[in-house]
Amino acid sequence: MRDAFDLEKITEINIYHWTNFINKPIELLPLKDLLTSKNDLSKFFEEYGYIFQSDDKKLKIIKQGKQFGEEELKKMNENKAFPLISRLERDFCINGVFPGNEANNSPYSINLVPEIIKDIDETFGEDSKLINAFQERAQHYLVIVNVPIDLLIIDGTSALYSNEEKRVELLFKALSSYYYEYGKCEPINIRLPDFSKVKIDKVISCSD
Repeated sequence: MRDAFDLEKITEINIYHWTNFINKPIELLPLKDLLTSKNDLSKFFEEYGYIFQSDDKKLKIIKQGKQFGEEELKKMNENKAFPLISRLERDFCINGVFPGNEANNSPYSINLVPEIIKDIDETFGEDSKLINAFQERAQHYLVIVNVPIDLLIIDGTSALYSNEEKRVELLFKALSSYYYEYGKCEPINIRLPDFSKVKIDKVISCSD
């Protein structure tokens, strides 16, 4: 494949990101920025008494004047709190799939609410109040983002991909998706560095 294609011409790709927004999005923010800046999601949480603060690259929750970090969340319910702690401390990244015609095969496509809402609802015993309220307001979108090869991280492997290896993997997946019957080609799960933000190139409403 390296001999048949000029791999250096592959400098960026489109990734496909399933998401739910209260209003049509114009950019994707990493979780830390999303929860600590003024936007529809942070306003939604504030309405239900949750405020987020950043402390040494980690996030903490403020509810009714009380601060909740890792230790406080573990005391509430360690098993249910583990996904929330992970999200507040290290899992900030934007993710997506490639190629686009396989996006429906991704596990991300079935999430009805952002995972952070589900995790907070379960950890704080909200009895689906946050989940239901968000579902009533939000619409489901497929977001298409153009991303440089340098920023791409191919998930599901511990191998450190060089740019050339990423180009080969992505090209092989694109060709396989094109030539084989739809549904037989599993998409690649892709993420960006934890603190990267990206502008959206195209938004498709999937709520209708």
